Amino acid sequence: IAAGQARWEDELTVRDDLKSLPSGTMQDEPAGTTHTLRHVAEQMIAISDNTAADHLLAHLGRETVEASQASLGHSDPTLNQPFLSTRELFVLKLVFDDAAVGRYLAADTAERRRMLAEEVAPLEPTIAQAAGWTSPRFIDTLEWFASTEDLCRAMAALHALAAQPGLEPVAAILAVNPGIP
Repeated sequence: IAAGQARWEDELTVRDDLKSLPSGTMQDEPAGTTHTLRHVAEQMIAISDNTAADHLLAHLGRETVEASQASLGHSDPTLNQPFLSTRELFVLKLVFDDAAVGRYLAADTAERRRMLAEEVAPLEPTIAQAAGWTSPRFIDTLEWFASTEDLCRAMAALHALAAQPGLEPVAAILAVNPGIP
């Protein structure tokens, strides 16, 4: 937004291929429903809406999100390359078998990007598959990775960004979910 490449008023259209599993409610909306970028960001934070997060990732671009990690103070952004959508993570953990996950984990970033586009994207995780997910899967190798310090630096950077003209909504969006009482 600060660079002028996106606006809070941008309309994002709900797409079936970007619908993820809950948490959230956006996955239940009909394809073609539109919301502003600000509303989608609010849903991502307010109720941890996975489908909202995936629509933001698609709108902003995976590479843009990857690059933003360094500017937000992440100590090793390469740990999250490619930056996974929630839907992709669910497919990798719920739909792919262990051999396919092994191929993904052994691949370099370029091959992982290819696998996400060609092998993961056509698959759809289901609630029934998630119901059988009763223990951690690949938590040391297949996740979004950030240390406590990385997260604190990101929040401090977002707080500073919210003080810039035009970026004031960042503070309101982050405050929409007060966290643990």
